[in-house]
Amino acid sequence: MIRITTALFCLLLCLVDPAQAQNNSDILQEADALFHAADNEKNQEAALDLYRRALLRYEQVYESRPSGKLAYNIGNTYYRLGDLGRALVSYRRAEEKLAGNANLQHNLALVRSERRDQLEQQPDSSWLQRLNLHKNLSRELRSRILMALYVAFWLSAGLFYVRKFPMPLWLPGLLLLATLVASTSVGLDLLQPPARQGVIVAREIIARQGDGRNFQPAFKQPLHSGTEFVLLKKRGYWFHIELADGRHCWIPGRSGELI
Repeated sequence: MIRITTALFCLLLCLVDPAQAQNNSDILQEADALFHAADNEKNQEAALDLYRRALLRYEQVYESRPSGKLAYNIGNTYYRLGDLGRALVSYRRAEEKLAGNANLQHNLALVRSERRDQLEQQPDSSWLQRLNLHKNLSRELRSRILMALYVAFWLSAGLFYVRKFPMPLWLPGLLLLATLVASTSVGLDLLQPPARQGVIVAREIIARQGDGRNFQPAFKQPLHSGTEFVLLKKRGYWFHIELADGRHCWIPGRSGELI
């Protein structure tokens, strides 16, 4: 009896969600075809419907197999749908895997230029950030650079010690300095994980001075979709956030999405 019930349950699952039986590559091909069809569709409403259908398939595959390329495609689709906030979220997620990708950086800059809230970026006092080590390079890439510098330093130091090859004295010192900088960059990520970041995805939201709608507005103007923030604290259904210009406020958690 138990075996029959289990078999019937599995059969019902297949009947309820037949798309689960499809291969991810087939779903991606279908999503790509819908996306390109939407690009070529002259009727705006029909094009939006095609983009929505493509988005459903991209996100279906992303849930089971997240990747930078998929996040990038999802961001492109949200951008076509006019959702700058979720497009930016997806591009930021793609950036974790595709750091330095020229097309991705172009799209990030495009979305940021089109969002309504143009906040003045507060300068980062960290010397590592000033060197753009964290901004432009992923932790994985920085770890590989660290290993390469480590090997290069000991190789140059060994060759200098045995004096079999002519080598300037400054080269091992320069490699040692670069190794220390790279190790500091990677070490800080391990010891002090970066604060969670997010993006406002609501079309418009009134930021508050506290974690409730009974608190006064934090600013004269509301915040809009695409505004990026750093999460300082979660309290119930509210986020305490810091904006790019250094101001603090509270927003409902559902109005923002964490990266």
